Amino acid sequence: MKLVNIWLLLLVVLLCGKKHLGDRLERKSFEKAPCPGCSHLTLKVEFSSTVVEYEYIVAFNGYFTAKARNSFISSALKSSEIDNWRIIPRNNPSSDYPSDFEVIQIKEKQRAGLLTLEDHPNIKRVTPQRKVFRSLKFTESDPVAPCNDTRWSQKWQSSRPLRRASLSLGSGFWHATGRHSSRRLLRAIPRQVAQTLQADVLWQMGYTGANVRVAVFDTGLSEKHPHFKNVKERTNWTNERTLDDGGWPVPGPEGLFSGRGGPCVLRSSVCQFRGPCPVCRWLNGLCIALTHTAPGSLVPLGGSFPWCLRGGREVSQRREGCLGVVPPARGRVGAPSEGNRGAAGSLCLRLGESGRWRHCFGVLRCSQLLHDFFSFWATGLGHGTFVAGVIASMRECQGFAPDAELHIFRVFTNNQVSYTSWFLDAFNYAILKKVDVLNLSIGGPDFMDHPFVDKVWELTANNVIMVSAIGNDGPLYGTLNNPADQMDVIGVGGIDFEDNIARFSSRGMTTWELPGGYGRMKPDIVTYGAGVRGSGVKGGCRALSGTSVASPVVAGAVTLLVSTVQKRELVNPASMKQALIASARRLPGVNMFEQGHGKLDLLRAYQILSSYKPQASLSPGYIDLTECPYMWPYCSQPLYYGGMPTIVNVTILNGLGVTGRIVDKPEWQPYLPQNGDHIEVAFSYSSVLWPWSGYLAISISVTKKAASWEGIAQGHVMVTVASPAEGESKNGAEQTSTVKLPIKVKIIPAPPRSKRVLWDQYHNLRYPPGYFPRDNLRMKNDPLDWNGDHIHTNFRDMYQHLRSMGYFVEVLGSPFTCFDASQYGTLLLVDSEEEYFPEEVAKLRRDVDNGLSLIVFSDWYNTSVMRKVKFYDENTRQWWMPDTGGANIPALNELLSVWNMGFSDGLYEGDFTLANHDMYYASGCSIAKFPEDGIVITQTFKDQGLEVLKQETAVVENVPILGLYQIPAEGGGRIVLYGDSNCLDDSHRQKDCFWLLDALLQFTSYGVTPPSLSHSGDRQRPPSGAGLAPPERMEGNHLHRYSKVLEARLGGPEPRALPACPHLSWAKPQPLNETAPSNLWKHQKLLSIDLDKVVLPNFRSNRPQVRPLSPGESGAWDIPGGIMPGRYNQEVGQTIPVFAFLGAMVVLAFFVVQINKAKSRPKRRKPRVKRPQLMQQAHPPKTPSV
Repeated sequence: MKLVNIWLLLLVVLLCGKKHLGDRLERKSFEKAPCPGCSHLTLKVEFSSTVVEYEYIVAFNGYFTAKARNSFISSALKSSEIDNWRIIPRNNPSSDYPSDFEVIQIKEKQRAGLLTLEDHPNIKRVTPQRKVFRSLKFTESDPVAPCNDTRWSQKWQSSRPLRRASLSLGSGFWHATGRHSSRRLLRAIPRQVAQTLQADVLWQMGYTGANVRVAVFDTGLSEKHPHFKNVKERTNWTNERTLDDGGWPVPGPEGLFSGRGGPCVLRSSVCQFRGPCPVCRWLNGLCIALTHTAPGSLVPLGGSFPWCLRGGREVSQRREGCLGVVPPARGRVGAPSEGNRGAAGSLCLRLGESGRWRHCFGVLRCSQLLHDFFSFWATGLGHGTFVAGVIASMRECQGFAPDAELHIFRVFTNNQVSYTSWFLDAFNYAILKKVDVLNLSIGGPDFMDHPFVDKVWELTANNVIMVSAIGNDGPLYGTLNNPADQMDVIGVGGIDFEDNIARFSSRGMTTWELPGGYGRMKPDIVTYGAGVRGSGVKGGCRALSGTSVASPVVAGAVTLLVSTVQKRELVNPASMKQALIASARRLPGVNMFEQGHGKLDLLRAYQILSSYKPQASLSPGYIDLTECPYMWPYCSQPLYYGGMPTIVNVTILNGLGVTGRIVDKPEWQPYLPQNGDHIEVAFSYSSVLWPWSGYLAISISVTKKAASWEGIAQGHVMVTVASPAEGESKNGAEQTSTVKLPIKVKIIPAPPRSKRVLWDQYHNLRYPPGYFPRDNLRMKNDPLDWNGDHIHTNFRDMYQHLRSMGYFVEVLGSPFTCFDASQYGTLLLVDSEEEYFPEEVAKLRRDVDNGLSLIVFSDWYNTSVMRKVKFYDENTRQWWMPDTGGANIPALNELLSVWNMGFSDGLYEGDFTLANHDMYYASGCSIAKFPEDGIVITQTFKDQGLEVLKQETAVVENVPILGLYQIPAEGGGRIVLYGDSNCLDDSHRQKDCFWLLDALLQFTSYGVTPPSLSHSGDRQRPPSGAGLAPPERMEGNHLHRYSKVLEARLGGPEPRALPACPHLSWAKPQPLNETAPSNLWKHQKLLSIDLDKVVLPNFRSNRPQVRPLSPGESGAWDIPGGIMPGRYNQEVGQTIPVFAFLGAMVVLAFFVVQINKAKSRPKRRKPRVKRPQLMQQAHPPKTPSV
């Protein structure tokens, strides 16, 4: 009996006590763990770039030795008589190999030699050298679990695992989106991103990223970091002599330091002091003790924080940050403002000139000072270490591919500075080393930086899978960063662990194609980028946020996926992107320009790659203009006859080869039963698909016979892609792939003219390529106007409002001569920077006389202010002169002069009230002249121009800002002028004026003058403009370089010849008498694989059995076994097996006890005596199994 009881006890402990035993071991090991593993901060990464004065990148047509490159440049400049030039040396690992570019320095007065350089037959292009600056900003986040929480600690591993395989496998994601979201339990979601994405399932199958070369372009990595076991190579491409990450240097776990405040002993996580309470830091092998003498005294930290105050006196000119003791609220130095976390006496970090305390370590106590201080700085900035850890860390916060071959490229200095030439050299070296995957957690708005863009194309053409962050400029639309916005790059956006799009994540569309076309869908996919945990500089874990965090998550997943593919020749940038986007899980309630194809699903991507065959595919894979919200903005407005064609820009992904072409032409096949003949389509596409991709622009319009018809029309486009055959089948033949693009649109009768608004996109200019300044001069941190000024980017809210009011908004991407004014009630000109053709001025006058109305929202323009707000980079000493103001007032005045209207060059700012609405006038201009019989509203503002130029403040009364005018001729239109567009722009809007736009459209569309304006007390007599000089164009401006209207001529820029209006060649329809699919999204699949039924992997064979779809089988998102994704969290998944084992042990114990009792009784001759023996034979003792 005792032996049985002991055996039962041991069995119960063995089967059920593992978790508790492991917890005890973990608590014992980690309950006193220092705080570096539990950072409460997240990091936001921002990028900017400037042109380096006098330095140029000379790109060649091939790879040449240094001697040959020097010879080409010398011979090219010899004829120009330029002697004062030099080649800037580049001492890096790539300097020993041939290169395709050189960096030269030519002084400003000798820039004419650039044209001579470009005439050389071996020189492809000459572009300015650029300097990239990355700012790492700490942002507050919710505290994570304490250090003794076992979820974040290293798990104890047994040589024989006693737990079952992941129970979440059957659902693809245990917190999958789209099913029973209201019942999801999110409180226990772990922040170990690799396990959250179920990388552990592939690890158990033997895939860990082995034999995959992954490059990390960032701030470097320490040589002996404990988290990495396979760092193949570390290279430095900066001008700093170090390969280590630029994290804050801290002492080791034990050390003795001495300073003015007395010796300071740091032992493990316990601080001991002798004498006064000091703060010690370790700098270049020297120990420095900095003593806080009183609250309000700030001590310099050096490095990234070189500015501080001591006793209220500034000790350095650079104002970046300092560490100090928070003084009382009325103290003389940096008293904390209301709402800050730092209390008086706290040790805090202060960033910037504002004096706000960004991070506090608590009230100053000697016993905890060093512990908290070093706990914060032990992680340092360490962005490169963090990124590498997310990809390939092998312990603590585990990465996706711990056995991957890491190639560390240090391309950023400790001050987060880099240059285009550093990247170009490093890219060339990555190609030379045959890197498989490259993570690039950088980005910027300049998609016209030709050397950089060309080199990215070359990288992907050499089979390098590039993963890049989409940008941290959300939630504004039109903020995509390059190179993530390129077709051949995997652009990654960010979500949080509750599957919400992260606020900071940039949104589409791409703006390359404006104004004539429409942007592409980006990002490609999204994944976790908020509160993700990764490696710290010296070990431990930390939580960071940003799309630069989401990017290595995808890069690590891609690295792991590459290691699972047996036929590596099938893996290329196109096939990997195809697998990721085809397997992504769509987030509910989020549109395509926010989430791309959806959330990364690692296991489904593995399934696709395991059965992948080279093919072409499309992104997006279908066009459904009735599906909201995913297909926003296409779904937000139906089509009608006479409207501007709707353009959908589709990306072609060519998994067949790096080069390809479209065979013949795309074919349009309408479904007759679904009224496909009511629409017509036209195509524009890439003549060559390189590298791995191209575009297919589809223009959709309504036929004349559907002018009064309402309903749904469907059809599809057939595209055949051909590429040269490769491998054994390479006999001069081509391999082809045909893809189908379903199209579904809603058609309504043409709305009345009064409801149709035309948005002028043609006359909006942006950065790149020129310096077009911000519209709100108060926003000094955002000097460029780079969001596209489109109704679906930074004017999205205005567009949504107009649609909700019943207006139909169309976009004009061509000159005024290319639209039928009789179809539209109002032409909307907002923030226009472009000039106007003389033919446009004449046509607009005729159109307004014939009933077209015009609303103009202008912005500031003042040549003196333009010179004052030159964009200056103090590091490169480069000035950027604006090519125009917030709007091009001289051009607008020429357009409006026929009606005796015009704007001034005054610059005003201020809050005011109009018609009981609070308004804000942000860097707007005033109306200089207006017809006498018009309505003019005035306000009292501050003269912002005087403030900018002379730093003086003046108040100006009766500033005319709004004018309304009715053309006196019969049937004439109406004109409205307003001097500021910031109230419509999402970029820096403080108070919207959508109500005012409604009132103005009532006036222009129906001739109804709003009483709140016509009877306003602010109405004044219209200005005549007498005695006021009209604003002039700035002398020496370079607007003609970027203008579609002007061109350079001797004597000054002049208008070009008026371009021809776009003419669409409609495709010949090939009607089909068959029924269209009812659900276009679920109908689209990359392969005939049932991705919705995730098959449990066969760990013995290390390969999962992927079952193809049976003929006629449904492709719905059904999960086998009745498992409901989203209903169980990890805590529940771990608890159910424990209770199951406990229940089984209770039953087993009951039977064993009964058997034991039966044996102890005397034998009887009755038949029922043998019953327990039969039971024993029928129920032999069971051994635990996994």
